[in-house]
Amino acid sequence: MDVLKGGLLSFSLGFFLDIIMGTVMGLYVVLYLSVFFLSMLVSLRVYAEKTFFIMSYVFVCALLECWIVLMFYKYIRDLDLFHKFISVFLPQVLVVSLISPACFNTFRRFGDLLNVGAERSDKRARNR
Repeated sequence: MDVLKGGLLSFSLGFFLDIIMGTVMGLYVVLYLSVFFLSMLVSLRVYAEKTFFIMSYVFVCALLECWIVLMFYKYIRDLDLFHKFISVFLPQVLVVSLISPACFNTFRRFGDLLNVGAERSDKRARNR
């Protein structure tokens, strides 16, 4: 995705999670925008279509997000949730990592369909 569309999508997802999770407003917005911009920087340097790279990168990003959330709760809310890492957070990270290649392919195909529809409407507008 380009910076504007990806940034808006990241902001929307983060805002939605902020509302649902009941944390301090802006935590997930900042997290998701940070992960998106980090991914944009990585995508400029690395062209990765391999399944293992996608899974590994998502695993690292999910662990980073988990670590930041746990640190936030420890230092801002004074809640120590590190004992829940193995039973709650690690399974979430593993599931997200395992399904990420299928999600990437699905979103890529969906994006291609949207772009084809946009190209067709542009051609129709030019022909009129």
